Amino acid sequence: MATITVHREYGVPLARRMKVFIDDQLVGRVKSDARADFQVEPGPHIVRVALDWQRSAPVSVDASEARAITLRARMTLRSLTWKSLGSQSGRAIDLDVV
Repeated sequence: MATITVHREYGVPLARRMKVFIDDQLVGRVKSDARADFQVEPGPHIVRVALDWQRSAPVSVDASEARAITLRARMTLRSLTWKSLGSQSGRAIDLDVV
């Protein structure tokens, strides 16, 4: 098994947990300033996160048994704008490989 870790940086909303999806399956939630580990089969996977109506763009990763992959999820000022409610809702949360 390989490990994908999602680290959510400290940020608003503090009380809400961010949903983590791997290969379009909800696998867990992560609160602000926390991390969560997910065991996956080795190979390519698509990861994205969502918080209410806002979500990240999907990120492709190639997990192997030899290494762990860490992704950073964060809400930015862009996440809190009216534009993020509309056409940018699929990119309102930043998700990138660390």
